[in-house]
Amino acid sequence: MRDCVCRGLENGTPTLLGAVAGATSTYPSSINNAGVVAGTAYGESIGNVAVTWSNGTPTLLPAGEYSNASVAASINDAGQVVGGAGESASEWNGSTQTILGLLPDYTTGYAYAVNNNNLVVGATCCDKTQGRAVVWHGTVPSLLPQSSKGAKTSAAYAVNDAGLAVGQAGFGTAYYAAAWANGVITDLGALTQQSAAYSVNNRGIIVGESEAAGTGGFHAVLWSRIGAPIQDLNTLISAAAASEITLTEAYGINDNCTIVALGLTNKKKLYTAVVLTLNEQSQCVNGM
Repeated sequence: MRDCVCRGLENGTPTLLGAVAGATSTYPSSINNAGVVAGTAYGESIGNVAVTWSNGTPTLLPAGEYSNASVAASINDAGQVVGGAGESASEWNGSTQTILGLLPDYTTGYAYAVNNNNLVVGATCCDKTQGRAVVWHGTVPSLLPQSSKGAKTSAAYAVNDAGLAVGQAGFGTAYYAAAWANGVITDLGALTQQSAAYSVNNRGIIVGESEAAGTGGFHAVLWSRIGAPIQDLNTLISAAAASEITLTEAYGINDNCTIVALGLTNKKKLYTAVVLTLNEQSQCVNGM
């Protein structure tokens, strides 16, 4: 990957999403190519409610008979939303809710992402076994392969249109970024010990976070493909930007290789949203 420049540190112009009646806070989690945003609204009178915003106007998504609480995690280009309702993985098509299935010995589920082919990934837990990464074809769940390194727990956080899923295996103080493709799990590696993968684009480029050497903290990272070495995004931004901010997590990457990340300002130690773009867009290719 070629050098990146930071944008959105000073000159980005935010647009407020429409207020949700009864909510004291709202949290967007995903946006599709039509500009529809999915997220969650919170308030004492409404609890937590899954929401979509179209042209800034909010629409509440029903939690259904299973719960009075819902969360929206991801939206695809067809407007299908996935997330959770109570302890069940859920999807919404417009105002129609569908509860995604569970496997034997699992009692809860959560859907983290949906691609444009209606493939849903997430995690399921935990009656007689450990929590596991799962994929739903329609409403039918299948467990994703376990790690060969002995990790008994896993979760899938993102999936691209080719069905490449990414997430993490292991939890607590021993976890690492993982990818699932064609029935095989791959350890993506780490800067030192721990890592997690949060997003993958349709070129197979993956972003996430990893524990950094000598800092005791985490840095935003990138893998240009499965099997490629991990790269610290802080080494790919300009020296001027790196003197102002430390990139701690990368949460999203689109097909133009624009990355959204969280940064910690070096002077005031405040967190801020950051957008990273390639200096040379032509370098956004597989194996960049």
